[in-house]
Amino acid sequence: MKRKEIKNAKDLEDFVEILKRDFPECHDYRCHMDLIQENIKPGYTYKELGAFWGYSAALAVLAGASELHVVDIDMAPFNHHKKYFEDALKKVDGKLVQHEYSSLDDRCVSPCDAMLIDSLHTWPHVYEELELHSSSVKDWIVFHDTHIIYKWKRHGAQGDPRDYKVPTPSPIGPGIRGWLLTQRGSHWEFVEETPERCGAMMIRRKK
Repeated sequence: MKRKEIKNAKDLEDFVEILKRDFPECHDYRCHMDLIQENIKPGYTYKELGAFWGYSAALAVLAGASELHVVDIDMAPFNHHKKYFEDALKKVDGKLVQHEYSSLDDRCVSPCDAMLIDSLHTWPHVYEELELHSSSVKDWIVFHDTHIIYKWKRHGAQGDPRDYKVPTPSPIGPGIRGWLLTQRGSHWEFVEETPERCGAMMIRRKK
């Protein structure tokens, strides 16, 4: 999605409704946002690695998460909408925690019930995130961009108007399936993969 700043929302719910109107195509197919909404339980601590401006995080809070941790190397897009999150979480005596650094920084590792991984879309990076964070997640992890990623086709210097993005098979989905066969991954099980558009996947800790 393109960068967006919403200044006129009445509250977090209205923020989401504005986004739904502006990006209706995101709700034409099953994606990571559906997996998050359907599996959040009231009172959950939810963490996002790669928060951008907060669309999926807002859905998690509205679905019942009472503690939200957002991790991103650039928190400016999220901060445009921070007040909506603070107000919504205050109503449930909740908490917002922000980490403005890499998802591979030890400082953002802490217990949580559920997690979205949607940061740097390379398998080596996602692998390191899993190795670092998976033991601190109690219930489930959702991944975005597991089917297709978009790579820039450059014609010159960055920013050339002739540049465009090319859809490429994502290494993340196959990487996750392989990770589940490892010793650390053996504590987790595959739940669902949605192959539409960029794709999403969900794994859950074995009981």
